[in-house]
Amino acid sequence: MIGGKREKWIFVLLLGLGLLSVAADSQYKIVEITGDWAHKPVGLTDKDIAWKNFTGFFENEHVFMLARLDEGYWFVGMIFTFKYGPQRRWGLYALAADDSGRRWFAKREIKPEEVKLSYEKLSWRSGNTWVEGSYPVYTMHIEEPNLGAHLEFKSRVKGWQSGRWFLTPDHKTFGECFIIAPWADVSGKLVLDGKTIPVHGLGYSDRYHGNLRFDQTDPLFYSVRAIKPMPGSEDVNIQASYDHLSPSFGKLTVPGLFIIQPDRLEVGTMKVIIRGENASIDPKVGYAFPRKLVVDAAEGDFSLHGVFVADRSIEVLDIFKQLPAYIRAIAELFWKRPVYSKWEGRFRGSYKIGSQEKRFDLLAIAEINYTGSINLKDGEDF
Repeated sequence: MIGGKREKWIFVLLLGLGLLSVAADSQYKIVEITGDWAHKPVGLTDKDIAWKNFTGFFENEHVFMLARLDEGYWFVGMIFTFKYGPQRRWGLYALAADDSGRRWFAKREIKPEEVKLSYEKLSWRSGNTWVEGSYPVYTMHIEEPNLGAHLEFKSRVKGWQSGRWFLTPDHKTFGECFIIAPWADVSGKLVLDGKTIPVHGLGYSDRYHGNLRFDQTDPLFYSVRAIKPMPGSEDVNIQASYDHLSPSFGKLTVPGLFIIQPDRLEVGTMKVIIRGENASIDPKVGYAFPRKLVVDAAEGDFSLHGVFVADRSIEVLDIFKQLPAYIRAIAELFWKRPVYSKWEGRFRGSYKIGSQEKRFDLLAIAEINYTGSINLKDGEDF
């Protein structure tokens, strides 16, 4: 039996999510997608975004919600689950971080019998924490010991499914993503240290479902979630990610970039590469992370070049350091030290569609996740 509640929660997170992956390597091949990666948004049905009835030996899924709040806070919330053989667990992860560096967390492992959910619509509850919604409004409500929140995400744009990708020739291993709220107006409240804070801002939300096993950990993942235009910027939301899949699938990657105007999806492409540059040691964990992410995309008459520069870390989590020694010894047989991190910064650059050039300056959170197979030193790029 795993030790304390924190250790059990970390182990559930490790099993349920694994690591996505990323890196700029021309030898890697973009996975084939069934369906359109970025078709014209026609809306998702309630059934599309409902929780799935797991039937496979291993399956996992999550709902993810991100908000930048005008009162000076970031909010990240995620409900996730995995099934591995007869084992089924749920998990809650939520984070509020203010601009002075303070952070509030809610993390909980949840047994299946403690959950009420629907397979017909987005509806989930455990205790007094819940998430539900139907276009255009999706709500996350959290009542946990260290963090409270009630946030409504009113989507400006209809969502869509970004196809389904298969990782094995027999199509038995797959992933699929549903963009629930591509760009949302967010309102509600945070409850921090017993104080209720009314908040407003901008947000993004998606859903993932797949059956990637926890022992198929991927080496590297980058994402830039740029949802808050700064003064003088083009009024857009840019979502970019670059994932390298587990070497067990060969050299495959799942990249993606979306540019979202207030009333429509302007660009969607998989022809994007993200590179990490200027790595330096983070004193919290003792090893290096890149401080820049360089994003380049081009397809047809569209091109983009942007640079994310990190100002500060929101969270750095070495999964193995959270585990008891005996569990860590077992985990090391299957994984190479997964590390999750989130960084606040500015994403600046420009993009062209035909001859028209648009410049952007966006407040963003970047995710940089990798395993111990990556061993950076100060100043290195990868």
